[in-house]
Amino acid sequence: MHGIEQAKADIALLDRLNGAADRLTALTTLQAAIIAQQALIFEQAAKARQDTAFAKFSTVDITDKTPDENVIRSSFEVSYTTSSWDGRQSVPKRVTMTGLLSMPDDLLGYLIERHPSKIPAKIAQLAADPYEAFERYFIGMKRGHLIGNAYDTNRAQA
Repeated sequence: MHGIEQAKADIALLDRLNGAADRLTALTTLQAAIIAQQALIFEQAAKARQDTAFAKFSTVDITDKTPDENVIRSSFEVSYTTSSWDGRQSVPKRVTMTGLLSMPDDLLGYLIERHPSKIPAKIAQLAADPYEAFERYFIGMKRGHLIGNAYDTNRAQA
């Protein structure tokens, strides 16, 4: 009798093992679908956070006050319109500041993502990617000189 029980257990194990490859394929497919769905949810949440951060801005303008200077010695005036609470309602408020280093992070993101054509040409020439161009500019301002190669500069101008 002991041998029959063992044989039944062996057959049950064999049945489970025979279906294991199919179950593994199904679970792998399900896992890939869940990962893709999760990535989409994270992407949508990031977009919603960005839209919320950018909603307070309506315009941004950057003026090069020293067009004859190089990018490190240049003075930029930043003007933007933002929402401001006056005690009863949100009203548009025009803000002007000198220097790009004093720009709020979300305003810089708004400039790059929504109005890349308003990035000063001196900065846009530093790299083809606007984020990289600003990174090089800010690092250059901190160091007092720019680091970059002619290939990147020429590629950005093309």
